[in-house]
This record gives sequence, structure tokens and C-alpha cells, in this order.
Amino acid sequence: MKTDALDIDADGMPLFRPDPAAAPSRIDITTALRLEQETLHLQDLEASLMEEWASPEDEEAFADL
Repeated sequence: MKTDALDIDADGMPLFRPDPAAAPSRIDITTALRLEQETLHLQDLEASLMEEWASPEDEEAFADL
């Protein structure tokens, strides 16, 4: 596996130039937006389930289990 090249700038700070062959694969914007929408939907679903089932009465009822 090829490591990233390390160069020094005029101030002596490292400049990192990633290897393009090691870059992650690209996805199109439509796929990225669809995945984001699915994630947000699942987060909303999880939050609504927690609101519905995590009432203080439920916690008390199942505290002794």
C-alpha cells in the first residue's frame, strides 16, 4: 500500500497530498441524498419509538425485571 506523500511548505509545515488511488469511491448526488433521507427517516422512527415506549410509567413497570 502506498503511503501519502509528505512535503514541507515555506514555513516548514507539512503538506499532505493524498494518493488518488487510495481515495474512497465516489457516489452520485442522487444516491447520497437518498441515503441521507433514509438515515433521517430511521432516526425519526427511532426517536418516535423511544417517545412512545420510554415513558416514566414504563420504566417503573419494568425496573424490577
